[in-house]
Amino acid sequence: MDGYDAFSAGVEPGGLRNRNEIKVLIAFLLKNTERGLSRRQLMEVIQREGLANYFEASQALESLIEGGSVEVDKSDDDELLSLTAAGKTAANIEDELPRAVRDKALATAEELLKQERRMKETLVTISKRTGFAISTVSRVLNGQAEKYRISRKTVELILAEARRCDYTPSLLAKGLRMKRTNTLGLLIPQVSNPYFADIASAIIREARSHGYTVMVVDTMENEENEQEGIRTMLSRRVDGIVAVPCGRTPDHLEKVDRSVPVMLVDRSFERTSLPYVCTDNYRGGVEATRILLQRGHRRIACIQGVPHSMPNRRRVQGYLDALRQAGLQEEAIITGDAFSLENGYRQTKLAVAGPDRPTAIFALSNTILLGAVKAIRESGLRIPEDISVVSFDDNPYLDFLVPAITRIGQPVEEIGKTAVRLLLESIREEVCCRTQLQLPPERIFRDSVANPRTAK
Repeated sequence: MDGYDAFSAGVEPGGLRNRNEIKVLIAFLLKNTERGLSRRQLMEVIQREGLANYFEASQALESLIEGGSVEVDKSDDDELLSLTAAGKTAANIEDELPRAVRDKALATAEELLKQERRMKETLVTISKRTGFAISTVSRVLNGQAEKYRISRKTVELILAEARRCDYTPSLLAKGLRMKRTNTLGLLIPQVSNPYFADIASAIIREARSHGYTVMVVDTMENEENEQEGIRTMLSRRVDGIVAVPCGRTPDHLEKVDRSVPVMLVDRSFERTSLPYVCTDNYRGGVEATRILLQRGHRRIACIQGVPHSMPNRRRVQGYLDALRQAGLQEEAIITGDAFSLENGYRQTKLAVAGPDRPTAIFALSNTILLGAVKAIRESGLRIPEDISVVSFDDNPYLDFLVPAITRIGQPVEEIGKTAVRLLLESIREEVCCRTQLQLPPERIFRDSVANPRTAK
């Protein structure tokens, strides 16, 4: 047994560390499954919950093949395995195996085969509906379209039908998490947005510190792109997903969470069991508005981002409640529809061109703020002499603008670290994390706010 210490990695307590026992387990599984197992299926089952080390299991299987106990059907893509007469004799000594190992391995094999049958049935359905051969459908869904020179039009038709069938080309049913890939998926709505770029960087750094790589998908604020990204991540067997969601409901993410852990960052939903880590956006909206109110501003324009997103809704509510508490609810001005430079620029141009322009602007993101600054300067106005501005989000470049911008900072680094830490706990301990955290924002005072009476 001493010789096996170096190959025990990944083997859980109660698992097999003796190669002879692993051979018996292989024979037992091939004997007791209806059609036997492929090489791939066998290795996945054996690695389930650390039943045996991958390298030891591979060596044991090769030994059985070389010894004539197991036959390999090379005509099958996955190399279907079956017992010879000699192998059936080995299977008869299955009582030498711990009963818990036998039961666990057989239950996993049966569930695996059941899941794959369901997936195959779906392949047949897609084939019938599209008119393409099952082999073509399988190659497209397994990412081999380019290898087999399958046309782009064919790929698009098959993928569209797969989406309608809710097909996921991976074995991620609950209880079937096989060998971990040490990969996390990250869904970002707009990587070009400096705030989201900072979020992504914080998450990637923290994941790497724990030995994980990160697969990043830019959803471009499109829910269809988000769902496509999730399907890709699942097919690559990520261990968990961190998401800045762009949809209006959590339904599809909650469905994914039943198979692979999902952690939301920055954005959440009103009613969801999904865990999340974000800033207390409501508090930030209140504090930003109060900064301006305390300097005497009464006509404050709020330029918002994506209206349905939770951060936006909570920031706007904070703005409205701060005005209401000051008896100024009738003075509320809310415009805009995107966290973008263009939105900030366009809405500010409109605001300052009117006869009753606001004395201050509350930009709900740094990108909105930059568009607003450009519009203000093009209009011949000065910050803060003619109009004050406050931004939500923090970034070092805001201190290099003239004037430096007063803003509400978000704890980006802490959000990223906390989200990854909680997600990894879920992965490693195989327990559902339901932590929902709102971290306090920071008021950062600079030079972009003055009393409205100083305006010329």
